[in-house]
Amino acid sequence: MTPKKLSLAVQRPANRAVDKAGDVISLAWIDYTSEQYQHAYKTISDRRSFHTYPLNTFQANLRQRIAKLWLSKNEYFISQRLKRIVSIIAKLKRYPTSKLARMQDIWWIRAVLPNMDSLTLLKESYIKQKPSKLYTLIRTKDYIANPKDSWYRSIHLIFEYHKSQAAGLHFEFQIRTLIQHARATAVETIGTFIWSSLKSNQWPDAWLEYFKYVSVWFSYLEWTKINGNFLDQSPKEVVRQIKERGTRLDVEQKIQWFSAVIKHIDNSIKPQSWTEPFFLIVLRTK
Repeated sequence: MTPKKLSLAVQRPANRAVDKAGDVISLAWIDYTSEQYQHAYKTISDRRSFHTYPLNTFQANLRQRIAKLWLSKNEYFISQRLKRIVSIIAKLKRYPTSKLARMQDIWWIRAVLPNMDSLTLLKESYIKQKPSKLYTLIRTKDYIANPKDSWYRSIHLIFEYHKSQAAGLHFEFQIRTLIQHARATAVETIGTFIWSSLKSNQWPDAWLEYFKYVSVWFSYLEWTKINGNFLDQSPKEVVRQIKERGTRLDVEQKIQWFSAVIKHIDNSIKPQSWTEPFFLIVLRTK
C-alpha cells in the first residue's frame, strides 16, 4: 500500500510556537475552555499531524525488512500511536526544562518480534543501513543492555525525517520481543486502573519492585545482560521474590479483573455507537 502524501492543508507550526503551546498546556491553573488553552491544543495537534506521513513511509519499509527475517504474519505485529495530550503534559512536568518541539516520542512506531535473535537482526539492519534520502538514524537507546531504573527493556531508535514539510521532525521506533512487550503491557494496564504511572516511577515501591523482578526474570529467560543491584541475586532468588511479592499484591487476581473489564468493553461497546467522549467504569471485584 502506498502511503498517503503529506497534506498541505495545515501549516506546520514553528518550533517556537510549539514550545510555547507546551508551556501553556502544562500549566496547572489553565482553564481548559479558555481561548489560550484551545489555541495551544490546536498547535500541538497540528504539529502531531505532520508525523503521519513519515511514519507511514517508515512502516512500509519496516514490513519489507521484517519479511526478510522469514517471520510469518502471526509471529510479529507492528503498531503506531499518537502520544496522548495527558502524557505530553505529564512528561513536560517531569522534565520542566524540556521543550515540546524536541520531544521525540510524540508519535512512535513499534515492532514486537518473537525473540532476541529477530530483534537483533532488525536492529542491526537499521544501524548498518546506508544513508537514506527519507530519514537518518540519529540516536540509539539500548534499554535491553542497560535497562531503565524501572527495568523497562526495549530498543529505541530515534530518526530524523528529511522530506517535504516534515523535514527535521524526529520520531521514535521501538523494537521489543513478545516477552518484553507482555511485561510493558501489564505495567500500563495496571497503571490505568489504579491511576498511577509505573513507567514514570510514580507507583508505590511495592509495585515498582515487583515489576523490576519480573523484568529481571525475563532477562534470564532471554539470556540478556543482568546488571545493577540484581547481579548478586540468583535466578532462584528472583523467582522467590516474584512469588512472594505477587501474592502480597494479589497481582494475578487484579489482572484477571482488569482483563474481564476490558473484554466487556470490547464486546459490549461499538465505536460507531459512541455519542459521548467518556465512559465511567465501576468495577465490583466480588
